[in-house]
Amino acid sequence: MRTPTANESLESALPAFTTGATEEPPVPARPVEQRVHIADPVEIDEIDESTRARLGDILHAIFCESFAALSRTTVLDEIVFRAGGKLYLIRDEAGSIIGFATSAVHEVEVRGRVHGIFEGGIYVRPGHHVGAQWGRRSLRVALEEKLRHPFRPLALVIEALTPISYRLAVRTFSRVYPTRHAATPPLAAELIQAVIAQRGLLPSGGDPAVVHYPDPASLVAADRIGSSKLRDDPDVRFYQQINPDYTQGHLVCTLVPFGWRDLARALLRPLLRPLGALMRR
Repeated sequence: MRTPTANESLESALPAFTTGATEEPPVPARPVEQRVHIADPVEIDEIDESTRARLGDILHAIFCESFAALSRTTVLDEIVFRAGGKLYLIRDEAGSIIGFATSAVHEVEVRGRVHGIFEGGIYVRPGHHVGAQWGRRSLRVALEEKLRHPFRPLALVIEALTPISYRLAVRTFSRVYPTRHAATPPLAAELIQAVIAQRGLLPSGGDPAVVHYPDPASLVAADRIGSSKLRDDPDVRFYQQINPDYTQGHLVCTLVPFGWRDLARALLRPLLRPLGALMRR
């Protein structure tokens, strides 16, 4: 049986375009209980210009709805179709595209040793909760990368544009830098700087991990923090302390080491959390 090409796989998710429509109709928010499906990844480099054009408006709109109103060029060139990465379309039960995710692994050299840097993100229309499902998928991708290169150090890099994305990383992984608990280890600090230099991001002049996103549209409303409970969260306060200008498009380049122990803890955490709650009863 012939395996569909990358463009055929993506075209099958775009019924609106095959009938000559210029954009997919908006999808109303649905109950969080509705099942969603994360499609198998497609290699970015295999997507042709026609398919990119057909997907562009949908994915840019989803990004703006779920995250921030960056320009179309920035979203498509820097996030969706970044060379060397993979694209995952996310659809609801009716088959409509309600989100997308990206992942990529590239290399940086620090202290004469090559390190694998895993980057990824997920962007979903409001009303859908896909974070846990994507978390499991991204951990699987990281594990596969670790198995391919068992002796090469691997780390996840998150461009945390808001306190909430930083807090989620802290709550998900056992080691996150920078952290409120201790100074960033020298090697982790050098890796962060190597990634910043490779991405061509501009230091903010404050904390070494804070950079200014090049797109002037990357302004984030301060009230996105939400409830007063979140405002009082120690990790939210730490983020605001090292990045007070995050509403002006500054972000924290956050490093998560992915050693074998880190991966094992992340994979086991969803299983151990209910057990811990049961034992506390």
